[in-house]
Amino acid sequence: GQLFTLVDDETNICKDGRTGIWIKDHFYKADEKGRILIPFSSSRSEKAVLVHNDFAELTDIQLKQEYFEFKCSYIYNYETFLMGNQAKILVQPRLFLNNQPADLEVMKECSAVVTTINEDGVPSKTPFDKLKFSATRDLELEFSVPAKLRQISIEVTGKITPINKREPVDYTSRHQVQVDA
Repeated sequence: GQLFTLVDDETNICKDGRTGIWIKDHFYKADEKGRILIPFSSSRSEKAVLVHNDFAELTDIQLKQEYFEFKCSYIYNYETFLMGNQAKILVQPRLFLNNQPADLEVMKECSAVVTTINEDGVPSKTPFDKLKFSATRDLELEFSVPAKLRQISIEVTGKITPINKREPVDYTSRHQVQVDA
């Protein structure tokens, strides 16, 4: 969510007594340091009442919406894409929440599919299920290289259930490698 702090007219942080923010029918109380944590919202602007002891003020407050972005880096060596080889592609997954790095642990049902396509357009898929994403460990996707390989497609997927939704949302990163004859 977002972290707010109320300050008085002498720029002191308000933190004791009854300090917080009313939004809709919910009061978000300040902690011992004066920080008020408000979860991400589905709407951008809300009416809010700022409260500190006997003082209250009505204002509009700008709330951020929850926005996830899933990106992957792909590392491979073209020289391993020889017919009959077991090739490896390393995947470095990264998750961002409102442009800030986020913990990959929130992603569930993680999987990947490596699809190879030969010069006749015949695809061959190698699935990787029940993956565990980590910011400190690369995923290693190993697959057999078919004859006359022309293209490799990698698709890495995970599900995240946003705070304001009940159903999980799929997040996918895709990458393609063209292989010259």
